[in-house]
Amino acid sequence: MIAVSSTYFWSMLVFSMVHNTKEILFSDTPKFSDRMDNLTVTVGRDAILECVVESLSTYKVAWLRVDTQTILSIQTLVVTKNDRMEVTHTDYRVWRLHIRSVRQSDRGFYMCQINTDPMKNQIAYLDVVVPPDILDYPTSSDMVVHEGSNVTLQCAATGYPSPTITWRREDNHNIVISNTLTGKLKLLYKHFAPMVWIQNQLVGAFVGDRLSIECHVEAFPKSINYWSSENGNLLTQGDNYDTTLKEINYKTEMRLTINQVKEEHFGTYHCVSKNSLGATDGTIKVYKLPGKNWNNNYQTSVTASNNGLQHITGSTSNREGKNNCVPINPEPVVIFYCIVLCGILLSKSS
Repeated sequence: MIAVSSTYFWSMLVFSMVHNTKEILFSDTPKFSDRMDNLTVTVGRDAILECVVESLSTYKVAWLRVDTQTILSIQTLVVTKNDRMEVTHTDYRVWRLHIRSVRQSDRGFYMCQINTDPMKNQIAYLDVVVPPDILDYPTSSDMVVHEGSNVTLQCAATGYPSPTITWRREDNHNIVISNTLTGKLKLLYKHFAPMVWIQNQLVGAFVGDRLSIECHVEAFPKSINYWSSENGNLLTQGDNYDTTLKEINYKTEMRLTINQVKEEHFGTYHCVSKNSLGATDGTIKVYKLPGKNWNNNYQTSVTASNNGLQHITGSTSNREGKNNCVPINPEPVVIFYCIVLCGILLSKSS
């Protein structure tokens, strides 16, 4: 794999292009006409990431791996030593990065970049899921025991995201335990320390975004759940943060929302869960996304989901040169009441 500084490479390519081509009008400067979509595929399947470029002219398109800053391709030439990758295009407009037989190591952020000055880029997340599989060892096999003795059954499984293991009888009857003192049967409730699942441990955001991160907790007896910052400070409901808990039986969905991301909000967050049997925590790292400048009055909302990053866009003012700008329109009922009020004022003045 060839790991080259993308900034240096593109700087040299822009320098060469400027000295070997005629002046290009500003109106011909290439631009992205659509947002790149995040992609989720099953391990072993093929993945196709796609970006759409308008007015490419003599500029070049490259694909990069964000986390390693590795250049994957320039135009249709694949420069990384990976025979599973291929780049195709349709009329130099729609550019596609093909990855055959996707592996877990392919999971991450990918960038489609144009060597303009300054450079333009788009980023999408490729999530690779692995179907759950029960391991033969240390999962328990058939066992024969004497009545009244203790028995321990174990089940081990792999997969991504981490699979949830549940128990049931083969005949679908309730799992029961005999109470030797009363001779009655009761349901079997398993008490266990908290377990935490995080679907996205790495979340990117721009300054000014509204960002939500989630943790999923399972515990019995009921656990105490809260969020803390990297230095251990408790994060509570306030101007900067909104915290919500959604509880269903022994499962809890924890959500932390940063109303407006600032520089100091980038870092590591902990979701902590405790009950009488133990405590555990999960970590989510929030990092700053490069390559976009926002107006002061423009704000987006970003949530972490099974498909990586999902952007929900809103606006309080127009944003120059960007798509998905949603103007705020007055509600019809507001207009109606304004008309009525104006009529009353005019009648009184007359």
